[in-house]
Amino acid sequence: MINKYKNQKGITLIEVLVVAIIIGIMLTLWSVSIAAKKAEVRDLKRLNDINELKGAMELMKNETGSYDRAFCDLTYVSSCVKKENSELKVFLPGIGRINDPAELRKSCGEGDNCTSSECNYAFTHLDPDDYQVLFHLEKGDERYGGEGCYRLSPLGINKVK
Repeated sequence: MINKYKNQKGITLIEVLVVAIIIGIMLTLWSVSIAAKKAEVRDLKRLNDINELKGAMELMKNETGSYDRAFCDLTYVSSCVKKENSELKVFLPGIGRINDPAELRKSCGEGDNCTSSECNYAFTHLDPDDYQVLFHLEKGDERYGGEGCYRLSPLGINKVK
């Protein structure tokens, strides 16, 4: 009996393994790229929130003559919504939704949370002529340095060392 399949070539186990390894490498690179893009999107949301807060604080100061009319506690920015006498709610009705997009439970204003890891936006200073809000960026962007803790004040946004 003649073997009619003798000269036909098939796929070897090594070829299958090489293809599987290549696909694995491609999937790994793709997932790393997606994770980096998600961090960039979260940073954009953070900067959007902070700029919205800055605008509301400036409007409040212009209208009422004082930053401390926000009557916010030195904790999460979003907690201002609980203050009945807060003027900031008038100028930023969505203040209750101003939270870090990673839904972080620790406040940037507590201990070294902001300089050591990601944290939720927090007022750390509030008086008639000044305020400070700390927030954390995962990657940063071209206007600001890289990853780290940042401070919003009437003077703008600066990186905390």
